[in-house]
Amino acid sequence: MLGCSFAALARLIGWPGILLCLALLSASLLILMRFLAARKKNADSNDSLLILKRRLATGEITLEEFTILKQYL
Repeated sequence: MLGCSFAALARLIGWPGILLCLALLSASLLILMRFLAARKKNADSNDSLLILKRRLATGEITLEEFTILKQYL
């Protein structure tokens, strides 16, 4: 072991300090999860637009269909 235990930490900074550390860790994880979720959502939207552009370029859809479908993204 590293010579550091939970009891030693509790004696060093006290229970309020441990609770504060846990609260900060929880808040950091929540912020990170929201950031990653928003990033994935933007990536999905960009993928859909790229698919529409590719379909327009290959002639699968018309320009009129493209503009209508683009509004739904």
